[in-house]
Amino acid sequence: MQDWIETLTTLITLAYAGNSIVAACSYAPQCRKLLHMLWTDTPNKSVSLSTWGIWSYANSVAFLYALTARPFDTAFLTVASVNLFGSWLTAILTFWVYRRADKKTKDLATQSYYRFD
Repeated sequence: MQDWIETLTTLITLAYAGNSIVAACSYAPQCRKLLHMLWTDTPNKSVSLSTWGIWSYANSVAFLYALTARPFDTAFLTVASVNLFGSWLTAILTFWVYRRADKKTKDLATQSYYRFD
């Protein structure tokens, strides 16, 4: 019975460590979309800044917990690190897109569409 539990624990640990690969792949499409908006100068607010801010906060707490309370749990630390990096990268890119969208909106509002020559 003990061998079965150890094998199951090992499999769950490996699956959890593999979760960092899944997490990294899940951040990529969102970052790609945000980078495309920045590079093509077509910013819009279709990505929620508040959501990514909350995720960044939550992943920061998880990372700090992994670092201080579970320093020898490499699987947890790896997953927490990947999530920390991915969520903060996405939040920062979203912030830049929001700033560019606001600037573009302000620039459009100050342009005169009616010419009185």
